[in-house]
Amino acid sequence: MTAAPLPPELLAALIDAGNKALNDLYHEDLCNCSLWPASCATSARYFPGYWDTVAFAHALPAMIAAYEQAKSAPLPIAEKTTPSGQNDHPAHP
Repeated sequence: MTAAPLPPELLAALIDAGNKALNDLYHEDLCNCSLWPASCATSARYFPGYWDTVAFAHALPAMIAAYEQAKSAPLPIAEKTTPSGQNDHPAHP
């Protein structure tokens, strides 16, 4: 699957949105203080950007390409098999 051609500014904005959501989620899980996102009452080392990852830069183009493909044609449902190679859903061979 090829990556969707995205303008660099749009890709950067999507990466930023993903990282913000991830930082907010991790902070909520670990602390959830009312000072966020300006600072953190629990740990001075937690700050917006602390949990940023390059995963969004690698994954988003492929995810968007898959989404664009799905809009034009339904995605095939992958077969789920057990380690022995048997179909996990006998009712759906």
